[in-house]
Amino acid sequence: MKKLTLSIILVLLSAFGFAQSIYKFRSTDLAYQYYDSYYGSWSSWSDWQSTSVLIVIDLYKERITIYSSELQQYDIYENYDERIDSDGDYVNEFRAIDQDGIRCGIRFITNDNTSRSQIYIDYSDMRWVYNVYSLD
Repeated sequence: MKKLTLSIILVLLSAFGFAQSIYKFRSTDLAYQYYDSYYGSWSSWSDWQSTSVLIVIDLYKERITIYSSELQQYDIYENYDERIDSDGDYVNEFRAIDQDGIRCGIRFITNDNTSRSQIYIDYSDMRWVYNVYSLD
């Protein structure tokens, strides 16, 4: 009886832990900028474009998936400690490899004062940002 009870508890704890490792977001806007190698600098950010895509961060599988018109999948290979940047925003930063094997950075930024959340996808020559809200 003790083994059965322990088994049930372990199954429930593992299911509970799994549920807490998945975070779902919906985007509201998208902006982008690119690196101009001729001038050696980044372009200005584009105007915001309205979007509504599902973004799933699965820490259990170490994967971030963005369900845009072209599926974006990023396998996380490095996770940095949460930090607070100079604007007072909380930053969670990851290093990842996309579905084409190209390395990139992903930053999840939140500001408690404005309730603003953003996800940045950073490549060496292009970056884009989604304004998002949590679905949980």
